[in-house]
Amino acid sequence: MKRELEARPLVVAFLGLCAGLASGFCWWNFLFALLLVPVLGRSRQLVTLAVAVSLGWVLRPAPMPEVRVPGGHFVGRATVLTVPATTRYGLSAVVDTKGKRYRLYLPADSSANRGDVLDLDADIVPLPDRSVNQHLEVAALRPTSPVRTVSQGFVGWKWGLALRRSFLAFVGRHTSTVATGLVEALCLNVTAELGDRVYEHLRNTGTIHIVSASGLHVAIVAAFMALGLFLLPIPRWMQISLLGVALFLYAAAAGFHAPMMRGVLMVLVASLAYLVRREPDGLSAVSLAGIINLLVEKEAVGTLGFQLSYLAVAALLMFGHSERVRSQDTLVRTVGVRAQFLARSSLVASLATAPLLAYTFGQVPLASVLANLLVVPVLPLVVVASISAWSMAPLSLAVAVGVIKTVIEPLTGWVLAVVETMGSWSWSILHVPPFSPYWLVLVYGLAAALYAPRMRPAD
Repeated sequence: MKRELEARPLVVAFLGLCAGLASGFCWWNFLFALLLVPVLGRSRQLVTLAVAVSLGWVLRPAPMPEVRVPGGHFVGRATVLTVPATTRYGLSAVVDTKGKRYRLYLPADSSANRGDVLDLDADIVPLPDRSVNQHLEVAALRPTSPVRTVSQGFVGWKWGLALRRSFLAFVGRHTSTVATGLVEALCLNVTAELGDRVYEHLRNTGTIHIVSASGLHVAIVAAFMALGLFLLPIPRWMQISLLGVALFLYAAAAGFHAPMMRGVLMVLVASLAYLVRREPDGLSAVSLAGIINLLVEKEAVGTLGFQLSYLAVAALLMFGHSERVRSQDTLVRTVGVRAQFLARSSLVASLATAPLLAYTFGQVPLASVLANLLVVPVLPLVVVASISAWSMAPLSLAVAVGVIKTVIEPLTGWVLAVVETMGSWSWSILHVPPFSPYWLVLVYGLAAALYAPRMRPAD
């Protein structure tokens, strides 16, 4: 006898919560989530679906503001909602005050962080035309006097920012000018020194995700840390606890965006399944991560980062599986299986996100599969080598610099060469005319209908 691999209740609850939250401002998202329930869930779980939709409807965020605040002056208190991002000119964070969200610009040495309550005296200025309004901000705030902290949030956010500053200082001192921006972006999602041209080429080649710290980065760091932690002579639960703390600090240093939260939660769910000797279930794990993500930040359901992240991972779990490597396989076959898996994963993720990218940006990267095949295998090497070099610098700066010069800089040079070459090809981008978002409901619904749950032997 066999039974379906995926457990359904968490999937149904996640889709129902998405639908309920989206009912407040985006009806195509509402229909999209409900449409997937018969495909990924079970129709008899109507109680779970009804409870999830009702909870989402109760918690639904206010509609996205249609008009941005043109200007003025702000005096009062604001709560920091996000981990500050490092920009060319300092720090940038999203704050909430009196029901409105603003993008707050701070000096590079500011100690303000997520959860802090600040006293502000600031000018209200329009957001840059090219900015991505992912957190529903209505304008930007530029302080005209020193910012005073009324109360502080969780100390872990401070530790994460301190780690980021230490890593950026190390990279800035010891890497070449060409490599610095890319290393910072690949490891910690800091794109301040990346340059508009490189950023555009990454987008044109569909490889922008390698500089947007996500679940892939979390998986790389988790695997690297687990190699050391799981060798320690301590109980398994303590190993997993230490891994969770380490991943939280990494995610906090990298901005703690929705994709990173998903990645950390999925790693911990898989680790807990390992702890109790149960086989981890991918769709249930990503659904549980999504539920927690939305309960922490309900507005995320309408943001592009959240949607792309969960779409790509769900598609990979549904259609991205391949042959397993066996211990008796030859090196040639092992490499072939790994290459096939990478190619399939790149194709699946590209196809899954293409409709949403076409609707949002009016373009689809055509060279993404080939570009990802050439640069994604390099990403783990750069991330692990960079973190290792930074970690060993206090013990042996010469060895750390040696790793930079012999491993990191050549690999980042390869990534730049690939994206700049392929990103400049005239056919690398397909431009798409504007279309109704309800086409997305149809396209994704038909795609999900192709899903056939994998089977495994019953216990």
